[in-house]
Amino acid sequence: MNSEHNQLLKAYFDATHQHEQSIREGKVTGPLEESLEKGLSVVLEEIARLGKGEHLHWPLLRHFLAVRMQTCLESMPNKSPGYADQKEVLLMYLFEFTEVGPFTLQRLCELVLKPETYYSCPRKLLYAFEKLVSVSQP
Repeated sequence: MNSEHNQLLKAYFDATHQHEQSIREGKVTGPLEESLEKGLSVVLEEIARLGKGEHLHWPLLRHFLAVRMQTCLESMPNKSPGYADQKEVLLMYLFEFTEVGPFTLQRLCELVLKPETYYSCPRKLLYAFEKLVSVSQP
């Protein structure tokens, strides 16, 4: 199962980079393959449930988490001024984890999967994400 999850992460990573390249080149592209997104949601659900993500290739998982965090934050209504800047700082914190993920990975996955269950206010969700990724590296 571990290698299968890593293969899904690699496929998502490749697909998002190809998608971004197409956008930069001005080619009209549709959304990423939905089955790939659903498959990776299963990976996040497993981490949220079991708290184990060490077996996954962190740089690939980090990329998927960053995309999902952005999606969560963008989908929140009533964003305040400065929200975009704070979101960028949050992603910068996440990318400071180069080798392994934060010890808060389980909670991070829980929030990415169901943000509306825990927070209805965008600022509170942003602060929760910030708290989870601004921890020390192991």
